[in-house]
Amino acid sequence: MTEFTIRNHVLFVDGKQVAFRHSPNRSGTIVPDVLVLHDTAGRIEGKGESSIEWLCNPQARASAHLVMGREGDITQLVPFNVAAWHAGPSSFKGRNNVNAFSVGIEIVNPGSMTELAGRAKPWWDQTFDKAQYGIERRSTREHGDALWMPYTARQIEVSKLLCRALVRHYSIKDVTTHWAISPGRKVDTNPLFPLEDVRGYALGGGVPAPSAPASPPASKPAPAAPPAKTAAGKFGDVTADRLNFRRTANGEIIGSLPRGTRVEVNYFEREWINVTTPAGYSGFVHSNFVSII
Repeated sequence: MTEFTIRNHVLFVDGKQVAFRHSPNRSGTIVPDVLVLHDTAGRIEGKGESSIEWLCNPQARASAHLVMGREGDITQLVPFNVAAWHAGPSSFKGRNNVNAFSVGIEIVNPGSMTELAGRAKPWWDQTFDKAQYGIERRSTREHGDALWMPYTARQIEVSKLLCRALVRHYSIKDVTTHWAISPGRKVDTNPLFPLEDVRGYALGGGVPAPSAPASPPASKPAPAAPPAKTAAGKFGDVTADRLNFRRTANGEIIGSLPRGTRVEVNYFEREWINVTTPAGYSGFVHSNFVSII
C-alpha cells in the first residue's frame, strides 16, 4: 500500500518527496483543520500539467496545495502551513474565508460537460467518448444537470490514503468539497465523487480502495419483507453537525454528512432512514437527525 507522510509541511510518497512547483498565489501561514476537495475542470492528460501551469500563473490569482492526476500522481504547489487560494468566497460551519484554515486538493477531472453529437464536451475545444470514459448524466440540486466523468479507481484510492495522512498529521476535523463551502457558485467535486466513502476512511474507518457494497453477513440474512414505511420522492436536510452515514441500519459507518446536506429519502426501517446522498450513494442515517421536507 502506498504510504503518505508529511515532513516540514511537504508531502512524501513512500519516502520520496512529491514533485513541487512553487505557486506565487499564496498568503500567510495557517493551521489547517479541514480538507477541501476540488476538480481542476481542465484537461486530463498527463499529471494535470495544464492546470498546474495555470495555478502557478500570477494572473490566475488561484492555487491549491496539491494537484492529483488521473493516475494518482501528485504535484505540490504550496506548503500545507501556507494559505493557498483555492476556495474563494466560502464558508464552512459558520467560518468564512476557508482558505485561512484549509488544505486544497485539486483532482484532475473535466468537470461539468454538455452533449455534442453524442459525445461529452467540456468548456474547452475537445470532446470525450461517453462509453470509453464511463461518462454519466446526473442531476442534483447542488450540481445541476450535466454530463460527468467518473474518477479513476487510483484517484479514489489515493484520495483516501492522502486525506487520512493529512487528517492524522494536522488533526484535521473534516473533509469537504468546493460545492459544499461555496453552494450555488461551485459544483466540484462532481456528483460521481464518493465523498462519504473518502471522508469516512480519512477520519478513521473504511477501506482504502474503492469497493462494491458489502453483502449482508451470512449470520444476518436480509429481511424478506420490504420496509414497513416508504417515503420515496421525499427529501430531508441533515440537522446534526456531522451525521454518521451507515452501510446498513445501525451498521458499519462508511462516512458522514455535514449539517444542511439535502438527501433523498428512499424508505424507513424502524428509526433508520435509507437515503441517497448528493453524490449518488445510498445508505442509512438516524431519523432523529434528518428534517423531512
